[in-house]
Amino acid sequence: MGGWHMRFVIVLLLLAGCARTETKTEAPRGKVSAEVADQGPRLVGNPPTVQIELPPRMTLALANNDTSFSTLTPFEFVHEISPGSSVEGAWHYDYDGRQAPFAVIADFDGDGRADAALLQRSKTRGRVVVIFDRDRSPQVATVKEWSRVTAGDAGRSGFYLSRFPAGPYKVPDFGGSGDTARTVTLEHEGIEISNYGKAATTYWWTGEKFDSVTTGD
Repeated sequence: MGGWHMRFVIVLLLLAGCARTETKTEAPRGKVSAEVADQGPRLVGNPPTVQIELPPRMTLALANNDTSFSTLTPFEFVHEISPGSSVEGAWHYDYDGRQAPFAVIADFDGDGRADAALLQRSKTRGRVVVIFDRDRSPQVATVKEWSRVTAGDAGRSGFYLSRFPAGPYKVPDFGGSGDTARTVTLEHEGIEISNYGKAATTYWWTGEKFDSVTTGD
């Protein structure tokens, strides 16, 4: 009787071993997989309803900088910018996979990693910031900040961002812009900040700070 009982137990153990399957390890709640975490910033969606997606490390750096600001959505711009004029031949914002009115993605400091420039607002202030995706931890730097009331930015935004190419740029004499005719060289891509119907200024990273030049009147 004892021998039969022992054989029965062994059979059950063998069956249990055969039925056991390896369980796939899942990422803990509140975290993302390594594949997602290693991605850089990206723009998703179809114009004009585009969104910016930031990896967790960049989102955290932005939150640690100032939570009173939030990045504009496609629905917070004047109609001419987003969704854009329906009149044939009228100016339209030039969307692509690396720029939208509220965000520009480029390697602004030349380290080979994609950084993100964001157009943001608080209740009283507007600003453009860049999140540098540095090796150790992302760094947030302010490109420009302004009073929304003083800049006429109290309602829907007339400000928008574009990517500006690296290399030499011959500054024309716009007249009254405060800039002078000269040639400047952008070591890396820059961020053009425009105010619809008004002047545009491009900012680029020198390695220590953002320098600027008038690029539109």
